[in-house]
Amino acid sequence: MDIGLALMFGGFLGSRAFHVLYEAPSLYLENPMQIFRVWEGGFVWYGGVIVGLLTAVAIIKSKREPLAKWLDVLAPVAAASYALGRTACWFEGCCYGRYCTIADFQFQFPAQLFAVVWEAGVAFYLLLREARPSSKTTRDGSLFATYLILHGLGRVVMEIFRDDERGPAVGPLTVSILISIGLIAIGFIWRRSLKIDIRSR
Repeated sequence: MDIGLALMFGGFLGSRAFHVLYEAPSLYLENPMQIFRVWEGGFVWYGGVIVGLLTAVAIIKSKREPLAKWLDVLAPVAAASYALGRTACWFEGCCYGRYCTIADFQFQFPAQLFAVVWEAGVAFYLLLREARPSSKTTRDGSLFATYLILHGLGRVVMEIFRDDERGPAVGPLTVSILISIGLIAIGFIWRRSLKIDIRSR
């Protein structure tokens, strides 16, 4: 319960702060009270994940609980919650994809639905791995490391095809792509430190 509350509180503050400070700072400098109108939207997943996770880690460490085991517990939960969040994006119409043309056929890439299907698949895969443990593939921290890799890959694809405003970018690289690449690298390094092959079953 303590970890869940830390994730909720830290995630809420972090996701809102990332939007305010990075995506639309000029808007909120001109209208500071707009910061508190959270029912109008304006949240960033990675901001919530970073602050929420740091808050949860602080709670876990303060209680001297095994950090890697708890991160493994949180991995499929994070994937499932992301899928639910992108479902809401689909209904709201935000985070939409760009128009693509194949031959003479033009269509709008369903960025939100791609994220829903991908991340739901990640959640299912992680739960399956959790239900069928193997000494070679489920050492403490391996599920979370796998989540970082798979989520990062899916997010990079989604970002490439998105067409909504997401704040400043470094050339074609949005901040979400850069964070995703970092997560993929961390995941592979983590798994390598555990001597686990990503292809192992």
